[in-house]
Amino acid sequence: MSSIYIQARITADLQRQVDLLPIEVATWKVHAETNLDGMGIHATQMEAINLMFDELLAIQEETLTKLMPELDPAVFIDHRQKLEYELSSAHGIIDIFRHILNQRTSYRAALDAADLVSAACYRQCIMRAYDWGVLKSDQFRAPPLTYLTAQLSPAAITRRHSFGVMGFPLAGYNEQLLPISVLSLPAYHTVGLWHYCALYHEVGHPLDQDLGLSDALWSVVARQLSIEGVEDNRVAWWRFWLREVVADIVGVLLGGASFARILISMLFAPLQLTTYLDPTDCHPNAYVRVFLVTSLLRAAGVPEAASTADAIEHEWLQIYGDPADLRPFCEDCQRLARLLLEAKLKVLNNHNLHDLVPVLLDDNAQLRALAKYFGSGNDPPIEAQHLMRLVPAAAQIAMQETGADKENYAAIHERALSYIGEIPRPASLGGSNFSDTQKAYLRGLVRQLNLTVND
Repeated sequence: MSSIYIQARITADLQRQVDLLPIEVATWKVHAETNLDGMGIHATQMEAINLMFDELLAIQEETLTKLMPELDPAVFIDHRQKLEYELSSAHGIIDIFRHILNQRTSYRAALDAADLVSAACYRQCIMRAYDWGVLKSDQFRAPPLTYLTAQLSPAAITRRHSFGVMGFPLAGYNEQLLPISVLSLPAYHTVGLWHYCALYHEVGHPLDQDLGLSDALWSVVARQLSIEGVEDNRVAWWRFWLREVVADIVGVLLGGASFARILISMLFAPLQLTTYLDPTDCHPNAYVRVFLVTSLLRAAGVPEAASTADAIEHEWLQIYGDPADLRPFCEDCQRLARLLLEAKLKVLNNHNLHDLVPVLLDDNAQLRALAKYFGSGNDPPIEAQHLMRLVPAAAQIAMQETGADKENYAAIHERALSYIGEIPRPASLGGSNFSDTQKAYLRGLVRQLNLTVND
């Protein structure tokens, strides 16, 4: 049997294998375009995923054209290995999205709520940047896609991350950048809409990336810390923590006291963990972080900021004391909070973060009305799209003000979840279809990776 005969059969078989993946991706896109099972809100996200796989397919087809039966066997084998590696890697990536999308079968209402709240927060801030001339319409990115994990806390995996960070087994493409940002929630947090207040922080990460907030802010912060004589060691810590600090700023401005309360619940841990300065953790030390958030509450002027901040700090000091080595960081928080909120940034056309993110002060009457309804079941406010962002914060207030009883908590959660379900949905979370510029950007992500076969 000649090598030409063997190679011809292998080539024909590989041609069919290359054709398999686009069928599944095209099905997802059709489901979004036809709004099957409520998938219409994911139209732009599905388009982003589809564009990435179109480019992966183009790469496979380029390799496939090199598989000519008459090639020298050694050369043919090299091309065949490369193509199979590309196939395995692409199917590894599709398995990640398959996992994320299939969760919507069992957790449809919970994930729809997370998607809608996240998109409402993200779009509202992005549109402010657009109004200021910071972004053009063809620079908009698809809003984050949410999914559930067994991790201890929520997380954001933005487009600066690669697929390898998600922990799925991949034969290759571990360093392939994501076409969209994804936000994860612990699956067990879906029993309480108040836990979704954590999304206020997580949305801050794609906003930071899309607008270049951290780098722009640091040039201002570093200069001020130097002027005030802050020790170099502490300056280095604040630089290390800055991306998470920016996300906390967004969390405070979107969620106010409700974000602060859910954060306290998440950070409530043994003394040695709460007060330890971990050089591997990019989040501010948990003890310090509480004082950062309370300082931000006061500086932002959100509703009930002073009383909430005072109460939280009193609770924290009673539980954890006043560690001498962390006291200077807590003092930094007081001087940093106003600077972080009010520093004028060139990337925002001389606006500040306080201007960028809507402040809950303007929404307080509606927030309190929602909280009252979630807590009592009486006098439901009229469902409106602009209230979507407030639902987790209102659920947190209702939970905080009711008796610590699981039946009460269940009723609050169900009312909040049902309320989200009644709000008229947008046709798509990401607005209109992608422009040619956006398509070129997404295809370019794939071409940035030079995939090589492992020895």
